Amino acid sequence: MASRSSSWPAGDGNATAGAIGAAAGEPAGYYSYDVGAWHIVALNTECVRNNGNCNAGSAQETWLRNDLQSHQNVCTLVYTHHPKWSSNSFAEPGIDALIQAMYDNNVDLMLVGHSHTYERFAPQNPQGARDDARGITEIIVGSGGRDFSGFSTPVANSLVRNNNTYGILKLTLHASSADFRFLPDQTSGLFVDSGTVNCH
Repeated sequence: MASRSSSWPAGDGNATAGAIGAAAGEPAGYYSYDVGAWHIVALNTECVRNNGNCNAGSAQETWLRNDLQSHQNVCTLVYTHHPKWSSNSFAEPGIDALIQAMYDNNVDLMLVGHSHTYERFAPQNPQGARDDARGITEIIVGSGGRDFSGFSTPVANSLVRNNNTYGILKLTLHASSADFRFLPDQTSGLFVDSGTVNCH
C-alpha cells in the first residue's frame, strides 16, 4: 500500500495551476510517496517549458532537497522523463542541479524515458564518474512501443543497451535493494536484462 508523503495533490506552493487539470488537485508536476521501505519521488524535467524550474534554487530543486532530507529512508527511487546520461542525443543537461540534489541525499535508482531505447548505467556521481559507494543507477526504459531511437558511441559507464526490443521493466522492491528485470515483448525480440540495485 503506497502512502503519499508530500502535500500532493493538495498543493504546497510549488504548482503550476491548471497543468494537469482540476481532477488532480493543484498540480506541481513533482511529488513523493512511500512504498514499503522505499521513498519514491516523481520530478518534472520539462525544464525549458517550466522556466528554469530545474535550476539550483528553483522551487522544484528546493522542494526536492527538503523532501529528501525529511525522508531518510534506506532506499530512494526517482522517476522522471529525461535522462541525465544517454548514449544518444537525449541526455538533458538542464537537470544537473536536480541530479546534484539527488546525489547529495543518497538517491539509489533513477528511472527515465524520453530516449526510445533501453539503457542501464553503472552507479555514477553527478559528473558521470563511476561511484559504487554512493552513485545513482540510471535505467532508461523508453521501450514502450512507439518506435526506436538510435545509439551513438556508448558513453562512459553504459553497461547495457538495446534499441530493437519493446518491453517493460519489472521492479521488486526489498527493504535494502531492488531487483529489476526487463520483460520483452516476444513479438519484437528476445532481449532481457536483470540484476539488483543495492541501497546506500
